[in-house]
Amino acid sequence: MMMIRKIMLIFTALSLTTTTFSQKNDFGIYYGIGGEIKLVRKLEMDIYTNVRTLDNASKIEKAFREANLIKKLNKNLSEEEGNG
Repeated sequence: MMMIRKIMLIFTALSLTTTTFSQKNDFGIYYGIGGEIKLVRKLEMDIYTNVRTLDNASKIEKAFREANLIKKLNKNLSEEEGNG
């Protein structure tokens, strides 16, 4: 009985098909670069810059930058101050 249920489940899963269509032939790319800098003892800064493109990567849709200051209180706990 259990084998019949498994076979029916597999058959049902294989027989269900869906067709999806894209609304437009376009692609965009998400570029990003970032880094971390140790400023002083127990204080770090990280900066990330990102750009999103559209229209086959020919136009910039969004560009943004994020910077954070991270203060390590001890080895298991840190505090983050950001403007992103």
